[in-house]
Amino acid sequence: MHTPPLTFVIPAYGQWPRTSACLESIAAHVPPSQCEVVLVDDCSPDETQSGAAALGPALFGERFTLLRNETNRGFAASVNLGAAQARGLRLFLLNNDTVLPANPVPACLAALDGDPSLAGVGPILTYSDGPDARIQHLGVAVPYALKCVHLYALFPAGHSVTRRQRRLQVITAAALCMDRGLFLEHGGLHAGFVNGMEDIDLCARLSHAGYGFTVTPKATVVHAEHASPGRFNREAANDALLHSRAAGLLHPDMAALAAEDGYALHLTAWLDPYLLPEGARLAELDATGPDDPHAILETLEQEPCWPLGYDRLEAAYRKRGEWSRALAAAVRRSAFLPSQDAYRAILDLASRAGDTARADDASRRLADTTRMLARPEGLRQTALAALEQARESGDARLSTAFKQWFAANARTFRP
Repeated sequence: MHTPPLTFVIPAYGQWPRTSACLESIAAHVPPSQCEVVLVDDCSPDETQSGAAALGPALFGERFTLLRNETNRGFAASVNLGAAQARGLRLFLLNNDTVLPANPVPACLAALDGDPSLAGVGPILTYSDGPDARIQHLGVAVPYALKCVHLYALFPAGHSVTRRQRRLQVITAAALCMDRGLFLEHGGLHAGFVNGMEDIDLCARLSHAGYGFTVTPKATVVHAEHASPGRFNREAANDALLHSRAAGLLHPDMAALAAEDGYALHLTAWLDPYLLPEGARLAELDATGPDDPHAILETLEQEPCWPLGYDRLEAAYRKRGEWSRALAAAVRRSAFLPSQDAYRAILDLASRAGDTARADDASRRLADTTRMLARPEGLRQTALAALEQARESGDARLSTAFKQWFAANARTFRP
């Protein structure tokens, strides 16, 4: 059997219906000449082993390899095992809760081949397929320190920000194409992480070594994010390990990345980042934006970070007594423009609309952010360190964001 140009490495723990859908989508869209598939069953408690043993060969023949961990070892160890057994020159790491709506391989390989300084390329990840699809992953941005966020999460999949390829320090390993030799040379994923942050660690090491990453706008994969059971069980330990290993390996880039698309970085009182259109664009929207709810919704599709648009939309629905629509507007606002006032509005509207699930979620968010704000000295020290780093690096945009944060929270935090 010839050496395949690429190996899909798919770790799986349970969720056999999702895994089978992932395998079937690869078989449907990726020609046999382009790939082999290595599935690593991480000691699944369901029918993954027997199901894959039957379906894999039926779909891929000799191009399918099934591996199994005798104990549950986690995402990183499973990916590393699959990569070690892969024969392809390139790896395509792929979560088992993904579906390919089309073939992402040519676009990812073209981007990788076109720039030798790239360590890895990923497709755009969306939550669903079709005209109402929303962005899940367009790359990872670093607003400050080692805080990492998905850039433009929940933006419409057809938004203009998705049409540009940008150089990044970090992308997700949920769908990551890279050279197999480079992956192995740099030790693969660190197995000390348990189902989280191992991809940030890998990208940080490679970025520090001079490589970059990108997401190609010419490929899309649908991802049921956080479908794996126990996804956040070790989040605190993973975060501590990441800080011990990757401190100083990444630099803040979110302010610069956002500015390239006409956005300015802002920070909540608890230091979560969010974006606003830069001055002139925001003023134009406020001056000329519509008042009719339908027209406002259309405008928010083009500009999801327009505060006055949400004010007008929610007010219009409240006036009509359309509580479910007002609630939907408030929830949407909180996703792009988080604040405690936004969570209080959701709580109020959820009670009026009889939506207990939304009310409970808003209550949890209020409680969580209140706990964070109850430790002002820790937030202040984080902000001071980030401001000093911005000044030392000459990052005027990031410096402005933290100066604005201190000004907005002057009663509690002083620089």
